[in-house]
Amino acid sequence: MGGTVGYVPPGCGQTWKATPGGDVYSPGVVLLELVTGKTPIGREFHESCGGNLVGWVRSQVKDQCGFKCLDPKLLASGVKSEMLETLRMGYLCTAELPTKRLTMQQVVGLLKDIHAEVTSV
Repeated sequence: MGGTVGYVPPGCGQTWKATPGGDVYSPGVVLLELVTGKTPIGREFHESCGGNLVGWVRSQVKDQCGFKCLDPKLLASGVKSEMLETLRMGYLCTAELPTKRLTMQQVVGLLKDIHAEVTSV
């Protein structure tokens, strides 16, 4: 099993086994990319946060500063609550333990809920 740096779940590089918990990790990283406007790895992420987007977002959320992760360009479009919900989904998809991650079925349901909110406004 291969993978792109920044999208491979923690521990997967050691076991080389695909799992449902691992399969939801990469889409979680993509969700985080969408709402932050940042790439999954880069020099802007301090090593204390794992040196990557997931670690940086998780540290911000733990400090109750998740809103600071949101891309200011997107915030200007007036969809802050939807962005925060998407950030929450990305956070839950990239949990350290695979058993704590959302399932893809849950992700689809939550995305449908966000879509319903946006279209009803």
